[in-house]
Amino acid sequence: MIGVICKRVSRFVSLLLLCGLCLCLSSSAQSTEKRGKLVVIVTWGDVGNVPARNVYVHVRGYPDKYPSGVSTVLNATQEGRYEGVFAAGLYDIFVSEVSSVPRCKRVEIKADKSEFWVLKLEVDHDHLEVN
Repeated sequence: MIGVICKRVSRFVSLLLLCGLCLCLSSSAQSTEKRGKLVVIVTWGDVGNVPARNVYVHVRGYPDKYPSGVSTVLNATQEGRYEGVFAAGLYDIFVSEVSSVPRCKRVEIKADKSEFWVLKLEVDHDHLEVN
């Protein structure tokens, strides 16, 4: 009776160890995935190229590894600079600010490289109310 219980416990522990090993291998494979950096630099488009604040930067991508796509909003790493790290692939960038014309661009992110988009906002004269 004790021998049967020991065999079952031994099999259970072996199964747990095997599962743990599979999880470790899976997570290490993901961590070695080649990724690149996207940097979006946004200025007001004035003479001094003052960094823009309160800008919405949305990235929608289609990397090979994720056929359904990925979507994220970038946060400012400093005033006027928005950064993110992505798997290699094509990405659409949408930039919006309340007083400016929205802008879009498609970029290709390559492994171990940085892709930059330097953007000067343009005032949206057509939709701003002037009193």
